[in-house]
Amino acid sequence: FLSCPPPLAGMIAGDGFPIFADPLIDPDTLRDGIEYSEKYSDDVFEYRYVVVPRGMIANRHIIVGVLMTEDQWRRVGIVMSRGWQHYDWHTPETNVLLFRRPKLVDPKTGLPPPELAAKVAEREAKERQMEALRREMIGDAVFLEHP
Repeated sequence: FLSCPPPLAGMIAGDGFPIFADPLIDPDTLRDGIEYSEKYSDDVFEYRYVVVPRGMIANRHIIVGVLMTEDQWRRVGIVMSRGWQHYDWHTPETNVLLFRRPKLVDPKTGLPPPELAAKVAEREAKERQMEALRREMIGDAVFLEHP
């Protein structure tokens, strides 16, 4: 017997994220196959990756290339303390989701200590700058290949 309401094919949540795409797939079965890595860290963030069953990707429970909010990843069955941010994908394996949160975050509130907030903001600004440069370089490369 299912411990949650039956999945709703094609239903979309208010945030545009699918609830469950295939009415024949038991979401509890897929959730049982979720694996969590150990945490690792640098000077600002702690990281971990989550391996979800490939069926969650194939049945569009998770949309490749779309970063999920905390509410969205919780809705698909990922269980972690507060403050984790889905920030990237492991490109070769689309069922490996990359998460991070500031070091020393309060697991109940999800907030970092005030003394770390400036470092987090600085790191995120640097990442946005690097991403803009990467996109500019890709755009230039495409333009040069296709005059």
